[in-house]
Amino acid sequence: MVLSSPLISWRIADEADLWPIIIDRHGVPLALGRSQRLASKGQTLALIARDGGCSFPGCTHPAAWCDRHHILDWILGGNSDLNNLTLLCRYDHTHFLQKGWTCRINTDGLPEWTPPSWIDPEQRPQINPRIRRLNTQRQLKRSSRPRSLAAA
Repeated sequence: MVLSSPLISWRIADEADLWPIIIDRHGVPLALGRSQRLASKGQTLALIARDGGCSFPGCTHPAAWCDRHHILDWILGGNSDLNNLTLLCRYDHTHFLQKGWTCRINTDGLPEWTPPSWIDPEQRPQINPRIRRLNTQRQLKRSSRPRSLAAA
């Protein structure tokens, strides 16, 4: 479309909504902000790679049985970004709040769950052992690659 007037261009720009989207080096969207509520296919694959299944402590349900969960609810302003998403099986997705658990993404980018004080008076965060193992395996692979490949 060719715009014939700067005034028309300004009106169109003035009415536009801008949604920043962060993509990986292959063009896969990883951070959608609030432009989309549901996780994209690329985000889902990244969650499967990171979590490997339900992220709730001790749960062994595979990724195929999991929902994508916003840690800060979408309705409360949470973004559809990897640092606000985790995988949860239907049972844990439905019951974690009733049981008093909370989740956050830690500084290593992993979902960690804080139990209620009646389970752990010190409320020490817990990471699903599968997620910890997958993260360790990724770190070992990165450190064993030749330096030229690790920088690529």
